[in-house]
Amino acid sequence: MEGLAITSLDKGWIAADDSICMILGRSTAELQALTWDIITHTDDLFEDCYNFDRLLRQDINSYQMEKRFILPSGQSSNALLTVTCQRGVSEWPEYIFASIKSSEDILQAAERLILQSRVRTRLNEKERTVLYLVGQGMPTKLIADRMCLCNKSIEAYRSGICLKLEVRNLAGLVRCAVLSEYILRGSKP
Repeated sequence: MEGLAITSLDKGWIAADDSICMILGRSTAELQALTWDIITHTDDLFEDCYNFDRLLRQDINSYQMEKRFILPSGQSSNALLTVTCQRGVSEWPEYIFASIKSSEDILQAAERLILQSRVRTRLNEKERTVLYLVGQGMPTKLIADRMCLCNKSIEAYRSGICLKLEVRNLAGLVRCAVLSEYILRGSKP
């Protein structure tokens, strides 16, 4: 999930879209009552404020950093922050835009790439076909009939796929199939 906000020169929230509100766990009204430095993790505050000051001084036009925001629960939420500004005629920033991308999305994308690589490199064609059919919600008997194999062979394939993809159960296998669907489309029987 990625969202966009407009912040003020004094670190206030002027506007925030729904995605920003979801990532930060606050409504627009709640954000507008705060400044972003108040909800920044203390370990990330110096770097963020330093870059923000450089932006205001016209040393840089934008910056990007991994940052932790403090949620209302007190827990932190990791995000990728990109800050840029629109400068007026005087070159002084008129608007400051903050794009926040949830690190969960980044981690999920990385996990998907790793899994797709495993499917591509660790599974043979029959195993990819079994995985594809499992992902389509097909029971063992139908997979066996479609592939002209016995149920025990399909169960053996499923167990082998679980080992190769490092998943523990059928739910993990289905998740792998869904995340790897574009690779598996070529494995349709």
